[in-house]
Amino acid sequence: MKKLKNLLTLIMVLSLSLLISANKVEAASGTISISANKSQVVVGNSVSFTVNVKYSGGMSALQYNISYDSSMLSLTSGSSSDAVGLNNVKNKSYTFTFRAKKSGSATFKFNAKGSTWSGDSEINFSTASKSVKIITQEQLEASYSKNNNLSSLAVEGATLSPSFTSSVTSYTVNLPPNTETIKITGKKADSTASVSGLGEHSVEDGKNTIKVVVTAQNGASKTYTITALVEELDPINVSVNDEEYTIVRKEKLLASPSTEFKKTTIKIADDEVPALLNEKAQIFLIGLKDKDGNITLFVYDEKTNSYKKYNQYNFKNITLYINDKNLEIAEAKKEITYDEKTITAYTIKNDDYYYFYATNLETGKENLYRYDALENTVQRAIVNTRGEVATLPIEEEEEKDYTKLYQYCIIGLVAFIFLTYLIMMIRAIRRKSKRGKNNVIVIEEDKDDTKEMVSEDESHKITASEKEKLLKETEEELNRINNESIDEESEMINSINELFSTESDTKKKKAKKKAEDEAEKPDAKSDKKKKKKQSKNKKEEKPDA
Repeated sequence: MKKLKNLLTLIMVLSLSLLISANKVEAASGTISISANKSQVVVGNSVSFTVNVKYSGGMSALQYNISYDSSMLSLTSGSSSDAVGLNNVKNKSYTFTFRAKKSGSATFKFNAKGSTWSGDSEINFSTASKSVKIITQEQLEASYSKNNNLSSLAVEGATLSPSFTSSVTSYTVNLPPNTETIKITGKKADSTASVSGLGEHSVEDGKNTIKVVVTAQNGASKTYTITALVEELDPINVSVNDEEYTIVRKEKLLASPSTEFKKTTIKIADDEVPALLNEKAQIFLIGLKDKDGNITLFVYDEKTNSYKKYNQYNFKNITLYINDKNLEIAEAKKEITYDEKTITAYTIKNDDYYYFYATNLETGKENLYRYDALENTVQRAIVNTRGEVATLPIEEEEEKDYTKLYQYCIIGLVAFIFLTYLIMMIRAIRRKSKRGKNNVIVIEEDKDDTKEMVSEDESHKITASEKEKLLKETEEELNRINNESIDEESEMINSINELFSTESDTKKKKAKKKAEDEAEKPDAKSDKKKKKKQSKNKKEEKPDA
């Protein structure tokens, strides 16, 4: 196919040459125009030439060839020569693209011959050319304008201080209270320069910094700074660590650090001010603005009317507020850096981790945390009774502390047993008192040396033998009551020992010894009572003798 195309092109060129040679006398004139897409091109970049061949009578054939300095230009698109047959074409265009190779002036030339459509006459075209300038990148940059000045600068409705001068870059403007927006106007001194920062700007109470930047054609920039001071109505001034601040009183200026905080208000110096509240942790945040207009969040303690800079750290799966609290078992105190912020942490002997107390903003609970600087992770930690640190997964944050729960259960159980024991003792004493009351026997001597027994139900005179028998029965009854009380107490002590069966051997021995001591007390009392009764009986038997 390619060979056939080349053959047809050759036949057309030969025919055109013969036609032109045979009709030299009847030559016609046409025009050639050339344009370039740029007059100057940097080495390594491209430039294109567009050629327009025109003959008003119409062309039946056209042959052309181009010429250029190959040391400066390299053809990347288009053919250097060609011959085509045309069908009454009055305009024919060609485009040629070159890559610039070195600096200097490069010329592109175009030559053409053609034949007319109507009379088969030759068309003469004069040679056309177009030149472009090729420069290096350094030469281009050196030619750029360096002017990055403003010819004017102003704030609508206000006066700049000092008055504008293109060489002065810092200005101040004072604005009345409740001003929310200002408009800055200005003009650049060079048309090739660009400018940013003009137009409308939002401002807040206090200091606002606005920058207008002018960039020259060669890339050099100059910044004009306008400090807009908006007066505040009734400012609340506070001092924190010898630094002076004013309390932010506009809600829209108070940005929440996380979704765990909700907007609210709090009363300071008899004024309601906007605040942010974490309900679970009961942390109040307020905004304090420094002398430069920078706003920082502080934790506000309503009880002490004090302020502490708020620090929040977002780890992989938890958001913490670091508390300034000492770790008693720590070996040393150290400042560590996390997320470009400083954390005061503690180290423990023979341990490679860092420890600190913090509040989980999702649960509101304060815990001891262990930070792994190598893997950039944290874990909840606990200190056991031996002063050792153990860790728990963060996901167990909501689980109960079973050690404390066990202690509470033991305390509650002991209290319950004590109350039960007290109630049982009271009931036993009351029962004993009641039985003794119902069996009281009073023996009195009458004037005739006879004894009279008085009980709750009746009274009658008894003989000496009856008296002795009655005393014996009374003594047996008292012993029975005492032994019954001892059995109740022993049973209760055994129950207590069974409840504390999980305690250590030492505690078991102490409980057993205590039970034995308690059991011996009633016996001692009983022996004492027996001796007392025997002594009394001997005294009463003497008169009978």
